[in-house]
Amino acid sequence: MDDQRILYLLGEIRENLEIARNVLSQPIEDFLGDIRNRYTLRHVVVEIVEASVALGLYILRKLYGVEKVDGYTSVFKKMMEKGITSLQTSEEMMRMVRLRNLIIHKINTRKLTM
Repeated sequence: MDDQRILYLLGEIRENLEIARNVLSQPIEDFLGDIRNRYTLRHVVVEIVEASVALGLYILRKLYGVEKVDGYTSVFKKMMEKGITSLQTSEEMMRMVRLRNLIIHKINTRKLTM
């Protein structure tokens, strides 16, 4: 991964965070009243997680020689173990990964509790 790719991924994260801020700054009634808001928010979660994982993998491989990572959540766990991210940041990103997985795989959480 070269510098241009890193800058692209950082830009993608920033852009999607801004979109999320804009969507979430609406009154709740407006947010819920337009299905496009929910789909937009889902999409930005996926984009943020995937770009963050790509950056994390690059850092782990290039700077720390980590060859194998078992899934998206492991990227953030290993980053915490290496002192790259704090425990809190890693835990929050792992929650974001789980949310991304729910979005991508369209798991109905009500079925999980039955």
